[in-house]
Amino acid sequence: MNRARQHTVTALETQAGGTGSGTAPHIHIGHGETKGLTLTCTSMGWYPEPEVQWRDLRGQRLAPDSETKTPERNGVFHVETSIMLDKSSKENVACYMRNPVLGVEKEVHISVTGSLTKQHGELQELCGFTNIDQGIQAKKTQSRLQEEIINKNEERIGKNEGEITWNDNLIQKNEDRIKRNEGEITWNEDRIKRNEREIKWNEDRIKRNEEIINKNEERIEKNEQKVTQNEEIEKKNEELRTENEDLKKDNEEFKKDKEQFEKDNEEFEKDNEELKKDNEQLKTDNEELKKDNVNLKTDIDEIKKMNKEIKQKNAELTRICKKFAEELDQRRLLREEGLNEV
Repeated sequence: MNRARQHTVTALETQAGGTGSGTAPHIHIGHGETKGLTLTCTSMGWYPEPEVQWRDLRGQRLAPDSETKTPERNGVFHVETSIMLDKSSKENVACYMRNPVLGVEKEVHISVTGSLTKQHGELQELCGFTNIDQGIQAKKTQSRLQEEIINKNEERIGKNEGEITWNDNLIQKNEDRIKRNEGEITWNEDRIKRNEREIKWNEDRIKRNEEIINKNEERIEKNEQKVTQNEEIEKKNEELRTENEDLKKDNEEFKKDKEQFEKDNEEFEKDNEELKKDNEQLKTDNEELKKDNVNLKTDIDEIKKMNKEIKQKNAELTRICKKFAEELDQRRLLREEGLNEV
């Protein structure tokens, strides 16, 4: 029974502490209906609930607009927090998450640039800069940020694959423990059968001994005159009674052992059911992680395609702006020539 309790405690510790430090936080930039930018920071795999903070470049705390800590089916928490900033803001902000028990802290920083959020009228805005290279540099900055998002998604894929491998190993260990428990159940059942056979054999011996005692008592009654013989018979009877008492004690111990083995078998069967449920949960988590990896790979392909289109647009914008500048120079020269002729 103690061994069954130990297996249960080990399973709980594994389930609670396997990914307690959580995954690296990830920030997603969204556009609000007003002039604001919504920064959403997410992470998963925390146990217990982590401490979550937004901070600015000076380390001052920023109040979040929303924060949720959702428990998953395997006991760990999925964390999501968001904050609203002005689109024109160029402030660096950071999202911190900390495990209060382990003391492990993870963070992610982001630089918010307001000029990167406008996409309507790109040609007019780009050609309206005093320095044309400023517009090209802004588009390059946007492309670099998207490449950073691709790299972070690839890191998340690697971590998810690591969790899948860890869960597969845990499933294999649980299955091995189930096999060991089933072996112990079989061994205990064999011991119960052997004890039952010994109990039956002892009961038969008790009956035979009682028959001998009865016969000896009859002999005592018949041989009252044979004192010496009667004393020896009485002595043998006492020995047989003592032996019977010992056999009865043995039978009581065997019965107690039988009850204990039956209790242990019930504990092992309950432990096996819990381990099987854990295995099913881990397999379900693996399927969800694999689906998440497929979605992340699809997002990476879409972002790469967007980067390629942005680079093509940058080249086209550069060509148009240079042509526009040449036309302005030609018009200025024609205007100057016209003034000189006057």
